[in-house]
Amino acid sequence: MKPLFFSLSLLCTSLALVAQEPINHQINRDEFSTGYPKPIILDSLQQQIYQENQYIPQLSAENKELMISSQQLLDNPELLRTVMLTLIRQHNIVGIEKILPIYRQSAFANPYLVSYAEGVLLLYQGKSAESAVAFHKILQDYPYAEVVGYYYALANFYNKNYALARYNFNQLEKLSHLPPDIKQQVEQYHQLINHITEWKFNVNLSVFYDRNINNAPDHQKWGNFKFSDKKSDFGITYQAALSKKFILPQGFYLQPHFYLYGKQYHRYRHYNDFNSRIALTFAKADQYNDFTLQPYAARRLYGEKAYSYTLGSQASWLHHWHHRFSTLFSLAYEHQYFDRQKFFNNHRQIFNLTSLYALTEKHTLLLNQEVVHQYATRDAEDRYWGWSVKTDWRTAWDNGLGTNISVLYGQNKYKGATLLTQQHKRKDRKYAVMLQLKHQKLQYAGFQPEISLQYYAHRSNSALHSYTRKEIFFNINKIF
Repeated sequence: MKPLFFSLSLLCTSLALVAQEPINHQINRDEFSTGYPKPIILDSLQQQIYQENQYIPQLSAENKELMISSQQLLDNPELLRTVMLTLIRQHNIVGIEKILPIYRQSAFANPYLVSYAEGVLLLYQGKSAESAVAFHKILQDYPYAEVVGYYYALANFYNKNYALARYNFNQLEKLSHLPPDIKQQVEQYHQLINHITEWKFNVNLSVFYDRNINNAPDHQKWGNFKFSDKKSDFGITYQAALSKKFILPQGFYLQPHFYLYGKQYHRYRHYNDFNSRIALTFAKADQYNDFTLQPYAARRLYGEKAYSYTLGSQASWLHHWHHRFSTLFSLAYEHQYFDRQKFFNNHRQIFNLTSLYALTEKHTLLLNQEVVHQYATRDAEDRYWGWSVKTDWRTAWDNGLGTNISVLYGQNKYKGATLLTQQHKRKDRKYAVMLQLKHQKLQYAGFQPEISLQYYAHRSNSALHSYTRKEIFFNINKIF
């Protein structure tokens, strides 16, 4: 039998707590009276979800080290129980992992203590759903075990069952004997749930200079054709987004979204562009997944006139594989209608995969891959398959500077030829590079200024669709 090594804080204290109590299958309220975990309020909502093992308290160097075999523990149930309780009180996750399998084998094992230890262990291992089940077993027979109730609330919170977690925390707040530090933690979790469910309002305003607002071809002539000259102008873009999460039982939620985007030019107002979108998300979430279904409707005005409207629906799956790696897969179907140029009416299928790699706390890599299928147009030359890949490298430097470098490449292959491609089907390629710069010290009252430089090239075997855009943006962003 291999010996086990573990550290105990002079077992005398724990022995004194349990010496008067026989080993049986009843729960003792005092067993868990000092069992509150250390604060596990995390720095941000993202960390709450991903860093499941952030707090594993260690014993001090003064603790005595004992060597004992698992069989010796099984032969001494009183000592085994004392060890189990001590490890739980000290939140020694490594110790619980080693001792719990031995304790389960004991004929004198208390099933409530087993469930409690399993719940603590599962919670710190990032298995909040299983942890909640373990604590709920105890609460069914002992609904007033406040420490168990606290852990149960934590497990539901991390499993994104916010409705039940809010109820659990409300019940805990009613207890007059709740320790002050735990009461403070409960209040903090209430604030986090309120933050998750409050209205979110985001505004972005940009001043820009565009050297080719009409997408004029780089070459002004092709055969006997002469194309429009490039037009340059200053302008502003504005974005506004409003949303709110309404939490429901079992991790379900509803979330309406309202979005506006517009581009306003100083002189060439017949190129003004306005887009609005309304959507309603139906979703089911747990600690590592969000499954959503989102019907939506969009309206576009171009040149200050009605241009098109879109009806569609999108299904998506967000999964956190690791606290540094997440993916979002979505599939959308939409029908686009044009007010004047009705021959452009079409159906679209859009496949999208986004991967987020948090390489370090300061470096993040975002990879987006998209496939678009446009069909059911009147003319074959307006139907196509397209794909694109975009990478974003975001860095927060030690001096407060924030940078984002974006690179994009894509292709569209059309089903038919145009007048300028003659007998060949149209093929397009697109390239883009963008640099964004911002600095923490330039924030004021929550407003974050940012400067963006963008280069976009569109190449095609149709001379009309080969053009280049160079833009400079000065952005101001605010989240309410």
